[in-house]
Amino acid sequence: MNRARLTRVAGALLFATATNLALALIDSLTVLWPHAEGASWNYERIAATWNDGAPQFTTGAILFELGAPETQANGDTLQSLAVQGASRDPAFWSQLRIARPDVDVPMPSAATSGVALHDAARLRFATNEIAAYEANGVRAWMYLETDAQPGRTFRLQLVSSLADSVFLSGTVVGTTGVSTPAGSFANAVRVRYVVDFGWGVIPGQPGDAVRALTRGEMFFAPGVGPVLARETFVPAAGTRGTPPAAPFDSTFAELQLVSHSPTPTLVHGASWSAVKQRFR
Repeated sequence: MNRARLTRVAGALLFATATNLALALIDSLTVLWPHAEGASWNYERIAATWNDGAPQFTTGAILFELGAPETQANGDTLQSLAVQGASRDPAFWSQLRIARPDVDVPMPSAATSGVALHDAARLRFATNEIAAYEANGVRAWMYLETDAQPGRTFRLQLVSSLADSVFLSGTVVGTTGVSTPAGSFANAVRVRYVVDFGWGVIPGQPGDAVRALTRGEMFFAPGVGPVLARETFVPAAGTRGTPPAAPFDSTFAELQLVSHSPTPTLVHGASWSAVKQRFR
């Protein structure tokens, strides 16, 4: 074996060892998303819409805050992930409305992050899953399942009450370093997601259909939570026949962590005399 090949092999072994050591510290998925009541995350949101090659950009600030744990009838514990955002049309439902013209999509009015992969929900944090659930106990979204080992995959049918062909797929890529306005995070777990909206038949045009896709990824830093989320939505990734033109070519959205508080800030009362003593 020549020296160049030995160097490549040694480098690969070192990388694999470092990755395994990093993942060995993650004994539970909950390490990847601390979930004390009142914990919060501030993000900068950057978004762009492409139409005829001319992008339109917007920016904004997004705040997530975790609510108190609530025990469900089946024994599971869920926590609300409230969000303060600029948009009041949840990104997933907005995308679904475009992707599936053959489905009667509801018009929920709620604050949203504007990123379908990472939005407000009722979350379950467990050793083997981080997932969102509807009020009726149906699993509505999956962030991570089983463990964070590279190559781990999962698949979940979405909005089954509306359509039978909308699926979320996820793949754990591995660990990597990532930088955001909040700082640099080593050994963040990188997860890739694909939302396949299935074929949406054009009403009145049974031979015409579109197939939309959302592709993106999230990075989970141990002890911090999601530090970066980004996605691209393509409303006409596939077409059959001659469907009407999509309202835009594609959209991109990204959340970059700016700051976070793993626990709520405690406010202590003090008398006026005590305050004066501190400044003498």
